[in-house]
Amino acid sequence: MTKYIIFGIEVVAFILWLIFGPHHSLWLIILGFIGIIAVSQLFHYLLNAR
Repeated sequence: MTKYIIFGIEVVAFILWLIFGPHHSLWLIILGFIGIIAVSQLFHYLLNAR
């Protein structure tokens, strides 16, 4: 159940990043996605959601 909650938060974070994140630099957009994925993986690991 926890993994689905984390995945839902991750999807919302992606959408918010696309809407409110930086639009002038492709590198910042890519780094934001990588950061969101890294934090998501960290939460999966810390909460044993795998």
